[in-house]
Amino acid sequence: EEEEVSSSRRRRTKMGVVKLAIGDALITSLWVFSISTLGPFTSLISSYLQVQPPLTLFVTTTLVFILLFLFTTVGQILGGANFNPTATASFYAAGYGRDSLFSMAIRFPAQ
Repeated sequence: EEEEVSSSRRRRTKMGVVKLAIGDALITSLWVFSISTLGPFTSLISSYLQVQPPLTLFVTTTLVFILLFLFTTVGQILGGANFNPTATASFYAAGYGRDSLFSMAIRFPAQ
């Protein structure tokens, strides 16, 4: 009976890793699409507000802040999905979080 519980727990853990990898791939795809629109949106907002080049950096910084806030929130909703592979690797190296070497091997390519 103990073996059965252990086997069930391993299956659940593997499914959790697969779900995280799918979430990572989804959020990474959305991040790449969103960040590629940063330049055009900065241009549109700057021209609408009639902002000159030194202040367009503030517009870009504000847009990046909004994107990071939204994607971090969406990642938490998706159960800890992450679009940044360096964050996942550094948290694993520091021993922070739930990731194992197996989950890193699955999640890293998805990011």
